[in-house]
Amino acid sequence: MNGNRVLLDTNAVIAFFDGIPAAEGAIWSFENRSVPVIVVGELRFGALRSHKVTENLSKIDWFVSQCEVLTVQNQTAIEYARIRNDLMRKGRPIPEND
Repeated sequence: MNGNRVLLDTNAVIAFFDGIPAAEGAIWSFENRSVPVIVVGELRFGALRSHKVTENLSKIDWFVSQCEVLTVQNQTAIEYARIRNDLMRKGRPIPEND
């Protein structure tokens, strides 16, 4: 994999932290790495519930410093609500954070 930009989800970052070679290689193959602010929150929540809180928060802080953190804009919220509503009407609801 090579390219300029990648948007990482929580599972990709956790795979990186777990030392999975494919995840490490894929993530570093991109010059620009982005994580949504929601992912940062999910990672920090997991760290706070772990047995190595300080160590895990430090890992997250370091990783996030290597990425652009994408914030939620009003248009994002509008699209989220529309998509979630459409899926719920079709009987295929999604979890709130997805």
